[in-house]
Amino acid sequence: MLGICLAAPASSLAVTFGANLNRAPDNTTACNQILLFQQVDTCSISSSDITTGEGMHPPAGRGVITRVRVRVGPVTGPMQVVVEQALRADNPSDPGNPTYACCQAIRVSQVFTPQANSTTAVRVNLPVRQDIAPDSQTGFYVDQHLALSVLAPNVPIPAASNPNAGYSIFFPHWIPGDERCCPYGGLGAIVTLSADWQRCSGARSAAAAKRKGKKRKKSACGKKRKKK
Repeated sequence: MLGICLAAPASSLAVTFGANLNRAPDNTTACNQILLFQQVDTCSISSSDITTGEGMHPPAGRGVITRVRVRVGPVTGPMQVVVEQALRADNPSDPGNPTYACCQAIRVSQVFTPQANSTTAVRVNLPVRQDIAPDSQTGFYVDQHLALSVLAPNVPIPAASNPNAGYSIFFPHWIPGDERCCPYGGLGAIVTLSADWQRCSGARSAAAAKRKGKKRKKSACGKKRKKK
């Protein structure tokens, strides 16, 4: 688990990632209209376009999602941002094809309803972790990325047509602590969501101190200490 993680001071530059919100959300399909074999009213969706770099994976390192923006069309309803966690491990017997296990719901934002036919910005506080090296204790890379939950039936998933984008959907929507595999997947649409990410305070200076051989200061991203 990530533990305590505080955003860096406001003067630090935030990094924006996600979809290009100049794309108009033209999807008209709701969560409850996708599965033909069962009735499920809600869902959580993540997407990416590797050709443009648009996606719901934050920058590498430990940081905090401080704001999200969602663009919707004429029909809107309650939504929520989710931090999904996946684990990845190197596969020496087949280099280039690591073992990947997805996903678990780590945390969620408050519920919000975007304004129809516009882009709505929402302040959030969602710590995330994106490893570039395996965890020294477990050997796994931790991949925490975003998904968007649509929490009512007949509300179209905010998404724009994009032939190069892939998406994955979990039914029903994520509840923190849920762990599932095998999402419903497809091509041709990207979720019209972007987010602001800030590095955890202390993380950059701690890394610099380690490189110089100095005693490392405790980062605000460190794990909580157990009480004795």
